[in-house]
Amino acid sequence: MTLPTSEVVKLKKVNQKWLFQSEAHLEDFLWSYLDEIFGYSPLQRQFYVAGQYCDILAVDTDKGLIIIELKNEEDRYVVSQISRYYDALQEAKTLKESIDYSKSIQLIVIAPNFHRDNFTDKKYNQLPIQFLQFEILEQSEEFYFVLTDTDSQETKEIKIKSEIKTVSEQGNKTTQIPEPPRNLLKLLASVDITEDDRKIILAIREQVLGFSDRIKEFSGSSNTIQYGTSKNKLCAELREDKVRNTVALFLWLPHVTSQWKSAKPIVARMRIWTDWTSISAVGHIPKAIGRMISFDEYYSASVRPLNKLLDMHHGVNKKRLREKYFNDKNYRESVVSKRKYLGCKPHYTSGLAMFPEEYFKLINRIGHSLVLKDLVNLALETWSKKL
Repeated sequence: MTLPTSEVVKLKKVNQKWLFQSEAHLEDFLWSYLDEIFGYSPLQRQFYVAGQYCDILAVDTDKGLIIIELKNEEDRYVVSQISRYYDALQEAKTLKESIDYSKSIQLIVIAPNFHRDNFTDKKYNQLPIQFLQFEILEQSEEFYFVLTDTDSQETKEIKIKSEIKTVSEQGNKTTQIPEPPRNLLKLLASVDITEDDRKIILAIREQVLGFSDRIKEFSGSSNTIQYGTSKNKLCAELREDKVRNTVALFLWLPHVTSQWKSAKPIVARMRIWTDWTSISAVGHIPKAIGRMISFDEYYSASVRPLNKLLDMHHGVNKKRLREKYFNDKNYRESVVSKRKYLGCKPHYTSGLAMFPEEYFKLINRIGHSLVLKDLVNLALETWSKKL
């Protein structure tokens, strides 16, 4: 699955040398210009295999595989890194419809500089690894991308035709929003969502970070990105949902975990079921992904519910009833209709997310918009009141 390609090349000037503003922008550029520079056909970006993320996979005219590792600054460990990618792809032999694994695999590392340890590692590595050193030259207000093979000293040069945005080494920013971290881009590439959804998620990220310069972005792990003043004072979180193969959105929102009038209001970590435009369910999930499902998932049996949401009786074969729930639509509808009331229950132990209308009634915001951006604003307002 590919990441969105930028239509703009973003450069920064450091010590009188032009570089890409981030490694992600270098990747965007190479992906767009791969055929023009090398004559290769782009295949995959940020391709996940056996715990590894390969920056770019491409094929030549004979379907031979090319693995390209990118660095926007000097790195001492590129040889071991690309060797692991080679091993993982040789073992898995994925994408067989596009790759002829009987052909030799080409390994290319592209970087602005190579540490001397890279050359030592390359010298004693059995794999044929090509080092290409890049530089960006400015001539008469036009920019050129130049690659030099560190062994042969052969060069390739192309004119950058895309729109170019630059910042100086003093840090004059074109925007207050930092570039998306690599972990977020990898997360967006690893799940089954559309290109439009990715753009919306990145727009929501900008909405959150643009609310206050006090909101920071934390990469908790390779599959979790959090937003707030600290990891204990959060307002939003994006997390990989492996069960649904998507990105889960969590917002810290006002909530009441009981429908009793004496219940105290709290700020709770709420999962938002959404098509990235409007919301369809809201559920209190204190940590991780949880086992809570939405009513739509319950009705369609697209995600396995907790046993308490099935029609379990004492002494009845639970496995048989689970199978009946998934395979007998009429039976499932009768089970779901009996427990629809749980879509009004605010506590996470119910196992069923709340209908959004019931949630807004619970927090005394009857008639609140079901548009996702408006709910994100409510989370940001709630976060600001805690400061």
